[in-house]
Amino acid sequence: MRSFRWFTYSAIAMAAVSAISATSHAGCLDKFFEDVDKGYHRNKYWPEPFIMQDRAFVAAPFVVMTQKGWEEQNLLGENYFKKETGELNESGQLKVRWIMTQAPLGFRTVYIERANSPQGTADRMDATRRFADRIAIGGEVPDVRESNMMVNGWPAEYSDMIITKFQQSTPDPRLPPDPDAGATSGGTTQ
Repeated sequence: MRSFRWFTYSAIAMAAVSAISATSHAGCLDKFFEDVDKGYHRNKYWPEPFIMQDRAFVAAPFVVMTQKGWEEQNLLGENYFKKETGELNESGQLKVRWIMTQAPLGFRTVYIERANSPQGTADRMDATRRFADRIAIGGEVPDVRESNMMVNGWPAEYSDMIITKFQQSTPDPRLPPDPDAGATSGGTTQ
Protein backbone atom coordinates (compact mmCIF):
# COMPACT_ATOMS: atom_id res chain seq x y z
CA MET A 1 0.00 0.00 0.00
CA ARG A 2 2.85 2.27 0.80
CA SER A 3 4.45 1.72 -2.53
CA PHE A 4 1.15 2.43 -4.28
CA ARG A 5 0.75 5.65 -2.36
CA TRP A 6 4.31 6.63 -3.11
CA PHE A 7 3.78 5.82 -6.78
CA THR A 8 0.58 7.92 -6.89
CA TYR A 9 2.17 10.92 -5.20
CA SER A 10 5.18 10.80 -7.45
CA ALA A 11 2.98 10.52 -10.57
CA ILE A 12 0.94 13.55 -9.48
CA ALA A 13 4.12 15.50 -8.70
CA MET A 14 5.61 14.60 -12.07
CA ALA A 15 2.43 15.63 -13.87
CA ALA A 16 2.40 18.95 -11.99
CA VAL A 17 6.07 19.64 -12.77
CA SER A 18 5.60 18.83 -16.45
CA ALA A 19 2.47 21.03 -16.62
CA ILE A 20 4.29 23.95 -14.98
CA SER A 21 7.31 23.48 -17.21
CA ALA A 22 5.15 23.35 -20.34
CA THR A 23 3.36 26.60 -19.50
CA SER A 24 6.58 28.43 -18.62
CA HIS A 25 8.19 27.05 -21.78
CA ALA A 26 5.22 28.26 -23.84
CA GLY A 27 5.54 31.73 -22.23
CA CYS A 28 9.21 31.91 -23.25
CA LEU A 29 8.36 30.85 -26.78
CA ASP A 30 5.62 33.49 -26.98
CA LYS A 31 8.08 36.16 -25.84
CA PHE A 32 10.68 34.93 -28.31
CA PHE A 33 8.28 35.03 -31.28
CA GLU A 34 6.96 38.43 -30.17
CA ASP A 35 10.54 39.80 -30.18
CA VAL A 36 11.21 38.25 -33.60
CA ASP A 37 8.04 39.85 -34.98
CA LYS A 38 8.94 43.25 -33.49
CA GLY A 39 12.47 43.03 -34.91
CA TYR A 40 11.14 42.07 -38.35
CA HIS A 41 8.79 45.07 -38.50
CA ARG A 42 11.46 47.42 -37.12
CA ASN A 43 13.86 46.31 -39.86
CA LYS A 44 11.18 46.38 -42.54
CA TYR A 45 10.10 49.98 -41.83
CA TRP A 46 13.52 51.40 -40.92
CA PRO A 47 14.36 54.33 -41.09
CA GLU A 48 10.83 55.81 -41.30
CA PRO A 49 10.04 55.74 -37.56
CA PHE A 50 13.28 57.58 -36.77
CA ILE A 51 13.36 60.23 -39.52
CA MET A 52 11.24 62.76 -37.64
CA GLN A 53 13.44 62.51 -34.55
CA ASP A 54 16.57 62.95 -36.65
CA ARG A 55 15.11 65.98 -38.40
CA ALA A 56 14.14 67.53 -35.07
CA PHE A 57 17.66 67.00 -33.71
CA VAL A 58 19.20 68.55 -36.82
CA ALA A 59 16.83 71.56 -36.78
CA ALA A 60 17.15 72.30 -33.04
CA PRO A 61 20.47 74.22 -33.27
CA PHE A 62 19.08 76.41 -36.07
CA VAL A 63 16.15 77.44 -33.90
CA VAL A 64 18.57 78.47 -31.14
CA MET A 65 20.82 80.31 -33.62
CA THR A 66 17.85 82.20 -35.07
CA GLN A 67 16.67 83.22 -31.60
CA LYS A 68 20.15 84.39 -30.59
CA GLY A 69 20.55 86.28 -33.89
CA TRP A 70 17.33 88.21 -33.30
CA GLU A 71 18.38 88.86 -29.71
CA GLU A 72 21.63 90.40 -30.97
CA GLN A 73 19.77 92.39 -33.66
CA ASN A 74 17.26 93.79 -31.14
CA LEU A 75 19.81 94.48 -28.39
CA LEU A 76 20.18 97.98 -26.94
CA GLY A 77 23.42 98.74 -25.12
CA GLU A 78 24.80 101.80 -23.36
CA ASN A 79 25.36 103.57 -26.70
CA TYR A 80 21.59 103.82 -27.15
CA PHE A 81 20.99 105.72 -23.89
CA LYS A 82 21.86 109.27 -22.80
CA LYS A 83 24.56 109.17 -20.15
CA GLU A 84 23.08 112.13 -18.22
CA THR A 85 19.42 111.10 -17.99
CA GLY A 86 19.37 107.40 -18.86
CA GLU A 87 16.65 108.02 -21.47
CA LEU A 88 16.89 106.64 -25.02
CA ASN A 89 18.92 108.81 -27.37
CA GLU A 90 17.90 109.33 -31.00
CA SER A 91 19.63 106.10 -32.14
CA GLY A 92 17.87 104.15 -29.41
CA GLN A 93 14.49 105.60 -30.31
CA LEU A 94 14.99 104.77 -33.97
CA LYS A 95 16.03 101.22 -33.14
CA VAL A 96 13.05 100.65 -30.82
CA ARG A 97 10.74 102.10 -33.48
CA TRP A 98 12.22 99.72 -36.06
CA ILE A 99 11.81 96.72 -33.73
CA MET A 100 8.21 97.64 -32.91
CA THR A 101 7.15 98.26 -36.52
CA GLN A 102 9.48 96.45 -38.94
CA ALA A 103 10.72 93.27 -37.25
CA PRO A 104 8.67 90.11 -37.92
CA LEU A 105 5.83 89.65 -35.42
CA GLY A 106 7.48 86.75 -33.62
CA PHE A 107 10.69 88.72 -33.04
CA ARG A 108 9.49 92.08 -31.70
CA THR A 109 11.20 91.72 -28.35
CA VAL A 110 13.51 94.55 -27.25
CA TYR A 111 16.54 93.27 -25.35
CA ILE A 112 18.49 95.49 -22.96
CA GLU A 113 22.17 94.94 -22.24
CA ARG A 114 22.88 94.73 -18.51
CA ALA A 115 24.30 97.88 -16.97
CA ASN A 116 27.00 97.96 -14.30
CA SER A 117 24.33 97.92 -11.58
CA PRO A 118 20.88 96.32 -11.27
CA GLN A 119 19.38 99.80 -10.80
CA GLY A 120 21.00 100.99 -14.05
CA THR A 121 19.55 98.01 -15.90
CA ALA A 122 16.10 98.65 -14.40
CA ASP A 123 16.30 102.33 -15.41
CA ARG A 124 17.19 101.39 -19.00
CA MET A 125 14.31 98.92 -19.17
CA ASP A 126 11.84 101.48 -17.76
CA ALA A 127 12.96 104.14 -20.25
CA THR A 128 12.62 101.67 -23.12
CA ARG A 129 9.16 100.53 -21.98
CA ARG A 130 7.92 104.12 -21.69
CA PHE A 131 9.08 104.97 -25.21
CA ALA A 132 7.75 101.69 -26.67
CA ASP A 133 4.37 102.30 -25.01
CA ARG A 134 4.19 105.73 -26.68
CA ILE A 135 4.80 104.36 -30.18
CA ALA A 136 2.86 101.07 -29.82
CA ILE A 137 0.25 100.58 -32.53
CA GLY A 138 -3.13 99.01 -31.83
CA GLY A 139 -2.54 98.34 -28.15
CA GLU A 140 0.52 96.19 -28.80
CA VAL A 141 2.31 95.57 -25.51
CA PRO A 142 6.09 95.94 -25.91
CA ASP A 143 8.14 92.99 -24.71
CA VAL A 144 11.32 94.36 -23.08
CA ARG A 145 13.77 91.87 -21.58
CA GLU A 146 17.17 91.91 -19.95
CA SER A 147 19.98 90.19 -21.86
CA ASN A 148 23.40 88.76 -21.02
CA MET A 149 24.68 89.62 -24.49
CA MET A 150 26.94 92.60 -25.12
CA VAL A 151 26.49 95.03 -27.99
CA ASN A 152 29.21 94.89 -30.63
CA GLY A 153 30.05 98.22 -32.19
CA TRP A 154 30.38 101.85 -31.20
CA PRO A 155 28.15 104.89 -30.83
CA ALA A 156 26.42 106.28 -33.90
CA GLU A 157 28.00 109.69 -33.23
CA TYR A 158 31.45 108.13 -33.61
CA SER A 159 30.49 106.48 -36.91
CA ASP A 160 29.01 109.76 -38.13
CA MET A 161 32.20 111.62 -37.15
CA ILE A 162 34.38 109.15 -39.12
CA ILE A 163 32.18 109.41 -42.22
CA THR A 164 32.07 113.22 -42.00
CA LYS A 165 35.87 113.52 -41.67
CA PHE A 166 36.36 111.10 -44.55
CA GLN A 167 34.05 113.16 -46.76
CA GLN A 168 35.81 116.42 -45.75
CA SER A 169 39.25 115.01 -46.57
CA THR A 170 38.24 113.65 -49.97
CA PRO A 171 39.58 115.85 -52.78
CA ASP A 172 37.25 117.21 -55.42
CA PRO A 173 36.99 114.86 -58.35
CA ARG A 174 38.69 116.24 -61.47
CA LEU A 175 40.62 114.80 -64.32
CA PRO A 176 44.38 115.40 -64.50
CA PRO A 177 45.51 117.84 -67.19
CA ASP A 178 46.22 116.25 -70.54
CA PRO A 179 49.93 116.67 -71.35
CA ASP A 180 49.22 116.63 -75.10
CA ALA A 181 46.50 119.26 -74.92
CA GLY A 182 48.76 122.05 -76.24
CA ALA A 183 50.14 120.09 -79.20
CA THR A 184 48.29 120.03 -82.47
CA SER A 185 48.06 116.93 -84.47
CA GLY A 186 49.32 117.64 -87.95
CA GLY A 187 49.24 114.08 -89.01
CA THR A 188 52.99 113.60 -88.74
CA THR A 189 54.73 111.54 -86.18
CA GLN A 190 58.36 111.55 -85.35
